[in-house]
Amino acid sequence: MVLFNGLDFLFEFKVGEYEFSRGAIDQVMDYALDLKYFYKESHNRTIIPMLIATKTKSLINNINFSSDNISNVLLCNETNIRKNIEQVCCSFNDIPIKSEVDKFYIYANTNDYPKEPMNSIVKVAIVFVL
Repeated sequence: MVLFNGLDFLFEFKVGEYEFSRGAIDQVMDYALDLKYFYKESHNRTIIPMLIATKTKSLINNINFSSDNISNVLLCNETNIRKNIEQVCCSFNDIPIKSEVDKFYIYANTNDYPKEPMNSIVKVAIVFVL
């Protein structure tokens, strides 16, 4: 994860992959939804899930956000990750990344991120359990 300018970039790497599988796309979106609804610090943040299949061809991503401020999954390869991050920053915040020294907060493991379920999800879970 990279936190930058109020945006949470969530990465899923598929090293050596030549295509974006439906399962991999669903996996990173599931991670984004978990992050949004089960980690307290992400409840009010904007999340951009990114799937990086390292050997794929470059694609042009259209960025769309749902009502809960989660974007569609951006599809990247090993050479265009930064370009896609810049595209999001420029279009969403109108603030480009200026240099290699811009400050990023990186979480390699979501266990380092404070966790707290939202009440509505807990209530839904209780309904299905009972």
